[in-house]
Formats: sequence, C-alpha cells, structure tokens
Amino acid sequence: MGDEAKKKRSVNGVDATGRQVADNVKRLRGGMTYKELSQRMADVGREITILGLRRIESGERKVDVDDLVAFAIVFDVSPLTLLLPESGSRDVKTHITGRPDELRCNQVWNWATVVQPLPSLERDEKAEELIERRAAFRERSKPQIDSARISEDTDADSGAKAITRMLAEAISGSTVPVSGDALKALAAIASGV
Repeated sequence: MGDEAKKKRSVNGVDATGRQVADNVKRLRGGMTYKELSQRMADVGREITILGLRRIESGERKVDVDDLVAFAIVFDVSPLTLLLPESGSRDVKTHITGRPDELRCNQVWNWATVVQPLPSLERDEKAEELIERRAAFRERSKPQIDSARISEDTDADSGAKAITRMLAEAISGSTVPVSGDALKALAAIASGV
C-alpha cells in the first residue's frame, strides 16, 4: 500500500470524538447484550449487526450521524451524551476532533450546549472581545426556541408531566418562562381540581 493510500486511510479513521462516541456507546449499553442492542437499533430503523456494534465499541467502525441519533433514541439520552465526555468537570481534560489542544470537560460541554465558545487558539482575548465573540457564537449556534406551553387539547397526563417539567426547570434555575396558564394549571392540580 502506497504512502498516499495510507495517508488517506488515516484521514478517514476514527479520531478523538469518534473514540468518545465508542466509549459512550459501550458505557450506555451497560449490561445489554449486543444482540439486544442490535434488535433495538433495528426497531428504530437503524440496523447494525452484532459485529458492527463490537467494531463501533472497539473504534474500528465509525458512527455516522444517523447512527448517533438512533443510539441516542435507543439509550434515551441527548445526542450530546454520546458525543461528549461523561464528565463535565473542570478538573478532567479531554480531546475533541479538530482541536490540537487538551480542553477541560466543562469547556467542551459549555461549548456544545451553547453557553460559550471554545477558547481561542490564536491569541489571548481581552474581556470585551470575548463578550462580543460569545454573543456572536450564541446567535450563530442556537435558534430561538419557543417555550413549552400546555394547550387545552393536551391530555391530563401529558399536561401534568409538562407542568412537572416546567416546575422542575424553574426550581433548578433554568431560564424557561412559565406561563400564567401553566401556573393556573399547577394550582388546579395542587388543589385536586
């Protein structure tokens, strides 16, 4: 095999983020057998053989974006849980594809959840420049998301779950606005109406 073919193959190999996905698939699979996971993937329309799953976990096979989303559905997690390190600690370092440097896990999670951009590779930034870059990053990275609303045509069980979720988000300090209708519905549930 010529140097050019070797070079091309290494360019297309599994890199840092691919290895992280492989580790997370293995971790999230837990005690589930490969056969069970293969069946669950097929059930959501993404057939991966037992051998394919073993090769994913060993880093020999890449996970494409469609596989990634199907794994997230099967494991009932966000796709970010598969892409990013298990830790969100500032004390733990990691590598991601496209960055030559080590990053703290909290930096990677903050970047992926649109809290702030990754640190600049080019130079140290002044506070003013960082504020401007952070604002532009947020604007480019995340659409305006409508807040959850409980409609009159929502069944009671779904409505109760939505209210519980909004209340939990409000208590946890999330910036999710809770509408007056939701508060009235919560009061009705609390009073047993």
